[in-house]
Amino acid sequence: MPTTPTIPDRFAPAIQWCGQRIDKWQENRALLGLTQAGVDELDARIQAARDARASYLRAKRELRNASKTYRASVGTMRRTAAALLATIRATAKRSDEPTAVYAAASVPPPAKRGPSPTPATPRDFEVELLGDGALKVRFECPHPPGVRAVTYRVERMLDMAGGLTIIQTAKGRSFTDDTIPAGTRSVLYKVTAQTSTRDGEAAVHLVPFGQGSMAGGAAEVNEAPEAGRAA
Repeated sequence: MPTTPTIPDRFAPAIQWCGQRIDKWQENRALLGLTQAGVDELDARIQAARDARASYLRAKRELRNASKTYRASVGTMRRTAAALLATIRATAKRSDEPTAVYAAASVPPPAKRGPSPTPATPRDFEVELLGDGALKVRFECPHPPGVRAVTYRVERMLDMAGGLTIIQTAKGRSFTDDTIPAGTRSVLYKVTAQTSTRDGEAAVHLVPFGQGSMAGGAAEVNEAPEAGRAA
């Protein structure tokens, strides 16, 4: 069953729809029950809509071009102002009275940077004995906002004797120790989060071994409770 034609909702298709029918409606107005005045009015409305659409498209193109010119002009202005501002800051840096220079320029002086936050303390250690006898140590260390570029200094003491020795600097929150001598009874790790300017509070973790040695990866790892923070 054929459907009744409907005028499109979108503007351009609606103009096209009416424009495609006006001549037929003019020619067959008597058959269609239309008056001359009604058809003439539609013809005028179609032309007015076409003119309005042409004006709209022209204004749209002009707006697009104006927008490009606007953005380009503001960009050039910003670059020029930035070059002058750099000169003002360089002048203030050389001046004995930098505050006066900034005041004369109506520009606030650079804010002084405060000390960066201290890195956090490692915690929640987990130890895994690998097949080759090495130890894989993982830990958590959520840092406060503003702490960046953190590495972890790993120190080690064997059999609770001989003092601590730095064995590596880990970039992430885990490290592998594959240099444990055979026959070692325990390993104490001291891990410190560090940035280029500050060290966090260190944490120590003791890993005792069961009977046997590390040779061939046959030793049993008895992970001790976390030894706590280092003094």
